[in-house]
Amino acid sequence: MDSDILKNAIVISEADITFEDSATEIRSNQLKRNKRKRQHALPSSSDEAESESERNSVAK
Repeated sequence: MDSDILKNAIVISEADITFEDSATEIRSNQLKRNKRKRQHALPSSSDEAESESERNSVAK
């Protein structure tokens, strides 16, 4: 009986570790996806310079 309890505890522990690994991987993927979204949403510095020069030429 004690060996069954020990086996079940090991199985539960392994499942918990697998679950934590999966959660960590999911969170990592979410962070990467959010980072890509932010990078696409923000204009690059060269785009900002072009936009500012365009605004200045239109304002003249």
